[in-house]
Amino acid sequence: MELIGSLEDFSLPDVFRIIEQSNKTGLLKIIFKDQEGSIYFENGRIIHSKCVKLEGEKSIYYFFTWPIGNFSFHEDISPAVTTVNIHLSDIIHKGIEYTEQWKELAGKQQPLLINSLAVLQNENFDEETIFEIELKILSLLKKINCPIPLYDLVYNTGEEIPDMGTALENLISKGFITITSEYWLKRQKLFENAITILWEEVLSISGWKLINELNNKFKELNEQYNWNFTLEQSKIKDMTKFYSSDKTQEELYKTFWEQMTQMVSKIHGAAFIERVKQKIQTQFPSSDLCLLKEFIN
Repeated sequence: MELIGSLEDFSLPDVFRIIEQSNKTGLLKIIFKDQEGSIYFENGRIIHSKCVKLEGEKSIYYFFTWPIGNFSFHEDISPAVTTVNIHLSDIIHKGIEYTEQWKELAGKQQPLLINSLAVLQNENFDEETIFEIELKILSLLKKINCPIPLYDLVYNTGEEIPDMGTALENLISKGFITITSEYWLKRQKLFENAITILWEEVLSISGWKLINELNNKFKELNEQYNWNFTLEQSKIKDMTKFYSSDKTQEELYKTFWEQMTQMVSKIHGAAFIERVKQKIQTQFPSSDLCLLKEFIN
């Protein structure tokens, strides 16, 4: 049986039912962007599933979060292990229930897929006033001290995915965490690299006295706008403290770039800033430049 298609044309439950009704044994591969997952069937029943770090029943619900993707079924391929022992109708019911819960949460805090990133905003929490699952999430984020994909939270806390949505909603409403995207993180890295290029160019033509003056001015701006950034060897540090919505990120970076370039252009002139922009344009692919143009005019 050849079963190949897109999740835009066939829902995941529909694909599952086709395989079940055909009583087929084999491997269902699902691809979304750069991620690939595997679901194994035996006589129409799911017996194993794996994607990213998730395995078993939990990983099946992960696939329900993918808005698009491509799939293909390969017959007569069996897994080495069995990790799923639940009726398909129950899987579909729980998967749909889980998806609706995440959609409701996503309406309050965009974006929200299970490969979105959880970011600790406030590490001063009272262990006696929060639920156990919330404590697990906060403790892990505090220990790792960097953004964590939601699938890693599920994997490392051992909690059921449907329970994670409620816990995250509570933590967001209390101001302990925020949810952001890989897209957000990519924009941050690009912007950090652009600022590094600017600062390296400044250092290459400035004497020590002037460098100290610029560093002091940077500190003044840092305090004035409450950026909480640090500058170490021409690299901007601690930008991860500003994980927030896409709009907040855009406003922050625009202000930061404008203030930095105004400060430098008063000393080295507008032509110098234009040369820096040209250098930035030569060091990034066009797709990345489109993202940078949101901040760098």
